Amino acid sequence: MKQQIRRNLFETNSSSVHSIVITKEPLSNIPKSLCIVRKEFGWENRIYHDIEDRVSYLYTGILECFKNDEQERYINKLIKFLEKLGVEVEIDHDNDSDWYGIDHVYELIDFIKDIFNDEDYLFNYLFSPTSYIMTGNDNEDPNPYDDEVPDNTIYHYIKSN
Repeated sequence: MKQQIRRNLFETNSSSVHSIVITKEPLSNIPKSLCIVRKEFGWENRIYHDIEDRVSYLYTGILECFKNDEQERYINKLIKFLEKLGVEVEIDHDNDSDWYGIDHVYELIDFIKDIFNDEDYLFNYLFSPTSYIMTGNDNEDPNPYDDEVPDNTIYHYIKSN
């Protein structure tokens, strides 16, 4: 396959692009409970600001990137982290099917490992009110990798294929 570089990213046949921005901003309160659901995150142009969307994105990534013991280990780490903060966790297994997921999910493995290796990243990913996930594609503007991240950004991850 011919490979081109456009906007400093390798161009392939696929067009989904996700930009994950973790900011550090004071939090007014941590929710008392969270419902975690496996969802669909594709190449639509959308920005996810809600805590429940961000935790569901992470949960969906874990389900799809890892198998068996490793998958269980990451999910348990997430639940224990949240419970340590006083958050009651409910996992809705109704959407745990192959019909829901993240487009080209395997590109998230490094992101998942990074935020579970640094509790500050995990905390701010979930609870900073200005952290977000932007989904889109390289066929139309605005492209998620074109966004200008806020000054208080502590981690910026781009999943592109």
